[in-house]
Amino acid sequence: MITVYDFGPSEHPAFETGTCPFVRTVIFILRYKNLPYERKPVGFTDVARVAQEIGAPPTTFQTTDSGERVPKYTIPIIHDSKTGKLVSDSSKIAAYLDETYPDTPTVIPNGTDTLQRIFQTSAVEAVMPVIKLTPAFMIKFMAEEVRKSTPPFPEPSSEEIKAAFEESRGKFDKFSQSSSAGAGASGFELVMGGKEKPTFADFTVVAFVYPWKFIWGEESEEWRGVKTWADGFAGWEVEIVMKLLDRVGKLSTNTPPDTCDEQVASCCCNSIAFSLSMLCLNCQQKIGSGSGLDARDGAYQMYLNANRPNNAFCAPQGNRTLPQDIQSAVCNNNIKIYDDLYNYSSWDTGAWFYMKTVQQITKDTNADSNKIFTKCPRRTSSTTSEQSSSDNTSTTLTSTSSSGAFFDSGGLGTDAKVGIAVGIVVSAIAGALAALFYCQRRKRTRHVDASGSSLVKDDGLHRPPPPA
Repeated sequence: MITVYDFGPSEHPAFETGTCPFVRTVIFILRYKNLPYERKPVGFTDVARVAQEIGAPPTTFQTTDSGERVPKYTIPIIHDSKTGKLVSDSSKIAAYLDETYPDTPTVIPNGTDTLQRIFQTSAVEAVMPVIKLTPAFMIKFMAEEVRKSTPPFPEPSSEEIKAAFEESRGKFDKFSQSSSAGAGASGFELVMGGKEKPTFADFTVVAFVYPWKFIWGEESEEWRGVKTWADGFAGWEVEIVMKLLDRVGKLSTNTPPDTCDEQVASCCCNSIAFSLSMLCLNCQQKIGSGSGLDARDGAYQMYLNANRPNNAFCAPQGNRTLPQDIQSAVCNNNIKIYDDLYNYSSWDTGAWFYMKTVQQITKDTNADSNKIFTKCPRRTSSTTSEQSSSDNTSTTLTSTSSSGAFFDSGGLGTDAKVGIAVGIVVSAIAGALAALFYCQRRKRTRHVDASGSSLVKDDGLHRPPPPA
C-alpha cells in the first residue's frame, strides 16, 4: 500500500483526490496506474514535524536571514510499504512510480523528464493568480479541527476573483501557444500527443484546475470561462483526463474477474456488483453472440473472500440489494441497473450465467419495459424524454456494436429477438460501466487519520454549495 500525505482531513468530496494540487497530481497518477493508496492528513502547520518524524527527505533547502542553510519540507510525501521508500516532491514521486512499477502506464516517457518539469513550472505559474485565492474557500471544507488550528485566510472580493481569473487566462493562453499544448492535426491532443496517454504534465494541469469546478460551481461564470481557456483546450484536457482515470481496469477471464478486496467494501460486497463485473468482462472480451463467458461454481464466494484469511468474506455483505448510500448514489447519478441483476438466483452455488442473464432481461423487457428499472424513483417531470433518450442510446449502441466497438460484428444473425437481446446487453453493460466507475472511485482510495484509523468520508452525493 502507498501512503500519500496530504493537507486535511477534508469534508468536501471534491478533495478526496487531494487537497493540495501537487498531492492531487500524485493521486491522479496512482489512479491512472491503478495502484492502491491511502491518504493520511497532515495539518497545514505540521508538515515539517511529520516529515521529520517519518524520516521523509526535504524537498529543498533554504537560507535563513542568518545565512544558515536549512531543509524545507513540503507535501506531497509518499511512503511505499512494498519498498519501504519515502519520496517527496510530485515530479520525483512520478519518476519513482514509473521506475518501481514498470508494468503500469508510464507518465514520464524516456527523455522527457526536463520537458515535463519545465511544463509543470510554466503551468503552475499560469494558474497561480487563481491558486492564491483558493485557500480562503478550501478552508471552509476542511474538518473542524483543521479550521480551528489554521489562521484565517482573507476572502477575496468579487473584483479580485474576476481579475485573478482574467490574469490566469491570459497567462494560460500565452503558455499554451508557446508550448503548442493541445495542438494536433485531428483537434486537441494531450501534451505529448494523442488522446489516450496522459503524462505528468497533463496530470499537473488537471490537478490544479479540476477543483475549481466544485469550489466555484459547475455553472459558475468562473468555471465556464476556464473551459474556454486556450480556445477550449483547458476544458477538453480536464474532461479527457478525468474520463481516462475512470476507466475500468482489465478484468481476468479466470473468473471471478475481480474481487472485493477493500477494507471499506460497501460498494462491492454484494451480488449486484459481482454481476456488473461479469457483464463488464463480457464487454471487454467483445462477447456479442453465442453463450458468452460464465462464472463457475464458487466464483461468487471467491469474489467475496478475496484471499482473506480463514475464508472470511467482505462485510457488510448484501445479496440482491445495495447499501442505502450506494443505491442513492446510483439513483442520483441516473445509473440504470436492470432489476434482474438484483434478483439473480445462483448465489448458493456461486455461479453466474451470461445467457441466463440475457434471456431473463430480454423476457422481462418484452413483457413490460416500464418495470425493468424500478429501484430508483421515476423522474415524473421528464419521464417521456428520459425514455426517449434511453431508447436512442440503446439504438446507437446496438448500431455501434455491429462495427465491432463493443462486440464482434459477426454471427449476430437477422432475428429481431437477437437484435433486441444485444441492445439490452449493451444497455446493461452501459449501466454496469457507470456503476463500476462510481465504485472504483471509492475503491481506489482509503482515508485514514493520523493514528491510522479509517475515516468516514462523504459519499459524494451532496456537495456543499459553492462559496457566495
